[in-house]
Amino acid sequence: MGYEATLRSPNIWRSFISFQADYVDKYENKRYGVAVRRDFYAPTTKYAGHAIFYDSRTQARYFDPDGILPSAQPMPIRYNQLDAWIGRSFQLSDRLSKEQQRKNFTVSLRAQRIHFLEKPDRSEEYYYRFQNRITYLASISWSNHAYYKASLIYNFGRTEDISYGKLLSFTVGREVNEMYTRPYLGVNYSAGYFTKIGYISGLAAYGTFFNNHKTDQGVIDLEMNYFTNLFVIGRYKERTFLSTRYTRQLYNRLNEQLVIDGSDGIPGFRNDSVYGRHRYNLSVEQDFFMPREVYGFRFVVYAFAYLSWLSGYEKIIELSNIYSSFGVGVRIRNNRLVFNTVQLQVAYFPNIPKNSQYDYFKLTHKSVFQPRDFIPRAPDVMPLY
Repeated sequence: MGYEATLRSPNIWRSFISFQADYVDKYENKRYGVAVRRDFYAPTTKYAGHAIFYDSRTQARYFDPDGILPSAQPMPIRYNQLDAWIGRSFQLSDRLSKEQQRKNFTVSLRAQRIHFLEKPDRSEEYYYRFQNRITYLASISWSNHAYYKASLIYNFGRTEDISYGKLLSFTVGREVNEMYTRPYLGVNYSAGYFTKIGYISGLAAYGTFFNNHKTDQGVIDLEMNYFTNLFVIGRYKERTFLSTRYTRQLYNRLNEQLVIDGSDGIPGFRNDSVYGRHRYNLSVEQDFFMPREVYGFRFVVYAFAYLSWLSGYEKIIELSNIYSSFGVGVRIRNNRLVFNTVQLQVAYFPNIPKNSQYDYFKLTHKSVFQPRDFIPRAPDVMPLY
């Protein structure tokens, strides 16, 4: 049990600047903070940025490298985070292209500081996420994008704006942590378009620090998403969604490895002992949009499959080392309610290893999916996981 309070103003003085203040106190977690943001909400927007401060207390599972503490011993963690970003966008042309897209060139600067007040002993030697550090980043981006109006994709019948276009960005920076100072380099390219067979979007990203002129804690990330055109079967309408992602850690001397827990691979699955340096995820979902509305409630019945592979540095991903989940569910949405989408799901895990936690049955408040967009954002270090 716990409680949470949020104060939010989405558009202060019609400036498109949003303000949010949070206070959370629930099981093993306490957090308070404030955030002021302004995004590049349109191609003609010149300035964007944010200023964020949070103080957080939580419990983390810590594997003691010396074996003194029990395995996966929960340890108290407290840290505060200060984050500032400013970006300037230059519209390259006032005219729309043949694809109704506008082109922009964007320059951004960002500074992040994470300071731990409580953390495990010797974490600076073994666990990067518990290190005190300050990161300075700068990026340049080129983008062109527009929106296609559609329905019955991620929503339940209301008109949706699906972004299409391209985004290319280069990021450089420097991190000062407890062990050393090291430069950072990142490249990110994403694109998405509607075709005759549906909508296809993809991402290719590379990011790494450098230590003694060698890559350090680098990551390669490749992703592809696809959904079909809307098919009509009698009174019913259906789409198929396909997503695939490959992530590889480059040289990483720390213990932080790739996992497949939850949104990182298989929803509803948790196991701290299943990890690797290569990860491949594949998911398929078949959605059936129900034709009738009942007292404002709309329904989507779906079937899904999640597959994940893991391996270490020494070998590529083996098909025999596969983890999976299959199931069915229903999403219920009513736009008149505050929690307007609820999801009820039943899953089967055929080959889950021992000492795993998994949810056969799950009832959640499910927010509507958000498709990828191609708007420049704050420069960031690629996540190691």
